[in-house]
Amino acid sequence: MKRYDDGIPAHLWRFKESCENCGVDDLRRWSVVCVAADHAETISLNQLAVVTQAYWERHYWRGIQTSDRHPRKDEFISEYNGQADKFDWDWSLHCPLCRRAYHELNNGGPDFHHWCRPHFETDGGAEDPVVQDEHGVVLCRNCHDAISGGKTDSRQDWRARKLGLYGKHCLQLPRLAIRDLEADCPSQADSQIEHLQERFNLPYRIDEIQRIISQALSNEDIHSVIHDDTLMRGLKD
Repeated sequence: MKRYDDGIPAHLWRFKESCENCGVDDLRRWSVVCVAADHAETISLNQLAVVTQAYWERHYWRGIQTSDRHPRKDEFISEYNGQADKFDWDWSLHCPLCRRAYHELNNGGPDFHHWCRPHFETDGGAEDPVVQDEHGVVLCRNCHDAISGGKTDSRQDWRARKLGLYGKHCLQLPRLAIRDLEADCPSQADSQIEHLQERFNLPYRIDEIQRIISQALSNEDIHSVIHDDTLMRGLKD
């Protein structure tokens, strides 16, 4: 962390909230946290550290993307952890679900779990299709398997429809909620549903998440399918 008491140096004089070259909505990899001078005494370095670390976590968990919209993940573990080392922070990037640091894991590395994949839509006969971005979260391999039940998307869809459900997320969201509670989730939101929506980048409204989870937990057949040998695999004792 650097403090500039006599103004921002020349190499930082130009500050922009977006990048015209790559189209991202913030300066992702090279972000700077700035505090106005008149607030300098009210914000501590510890507070700035918390803000920065929370940004790194959200940014990584939601899937840092290349220009062709494919998530990049592995290299940012070392990038962010390296920055933490430079600041002498006792911090490391971890899985948002099981809360274990990636350096503690030896199970094939992090994986991007899709809630929805990118697809193309035409807007009322427009010449160019509209690209709908993918939505997901980066999890460790154990948690990725726990959410999917160790199945492919098509297999999970088949299992869900066989139970009379809309699709795979009717099984995956309840699995997520159960595993998150077992991992001792902190009460940082007004409800666990809001916590799930924010932490795991869910592309659903609060009421939709609530309905899907309630339906699964109140149905014995669905409940028995959800509780398999992958649901709690890899959690801390």
